[in-house]
Amino acid sequence: MERFVVQGGVPLSGTVTASGNKNAALKLIAACILTDEPVTLHNVPDIADVRAMLNIVNLLGVTSEKVGVSSWRIHAKEITSRAVDRGLASQIRASIVLAGPMVARCGEIELPPPGGDIIGRRRVDTHMLALKALGAEINFGEKFTISAKELRGADILLDEASVTATENTLMAAVLAKGTTIIRNAACEPHVQDLCHFLNTLGGTAVSSASARISSRWAALSARRPSLTAACASKTPRPSTCG
Repeated sequence: MERFVVQGGVPLSGTVTASGNKNAALKLIAACILTDEPVTLHNVPDIADVRAMLNIVNLLGVTSEKVGVSSWRIHAKEITSRAVDRGLASQIRASIVLAGPMVARCGEIELPPPGGDIIGRRRVDTHMLALKALGAEINFGEKFTISAKELRGADILLDEASVTATENTLMAAVLAKGTTIIRNAACEPHVQDLCHFLNTLGGTAVSSASARISSRWAALSARRPSLTAACASKTPRPSTCG
């Protein structure tokens, strides 16, 4: 069995640069669909989930170009497909957050059930109920077909404080007519990061025509590696170990 062997007793020193937060980066990539102008994302982690999300949006017509060690230029100038690839969608849970921006921008998405880790019951009812409240029609067979001629702002009470449902609702609401209030919303750091990013696209968690702007944004840093490094650097060395 492979294992990590950590030998202590040596003072730690140096500089650690935390990688980008996966959950922030995946939603920022999806949010780029909301504008037809190019967006440059920085601090994007080079991990399998990010590569899968980039492959998914590429097949929808979005172009992506690596322009630095952890920077990507993403341009959703034209969306040429409404159907998300089933094989790629099954690889990551975050494929579900394409629903909000695609319905808002294109009026339709065909979305296979999302994949990812199986951690207890991971339903998507909250997503669908929120999108329906904004005016979307939803049909489900082997895949979700979500469509809307027009999204309208609504006062929405999420039945659970789901992070991804909050993010999906935010991204759908920014191109909806009128004001949307999301109650019982998740408020994790990467949800707030998404809100700030949407605001850079031109509004107060953005109004409809305002998403026509070029933007640059750095994904939130990953919290756990940052905390690990901070604890390791500040923990005093014990005099004895029993």
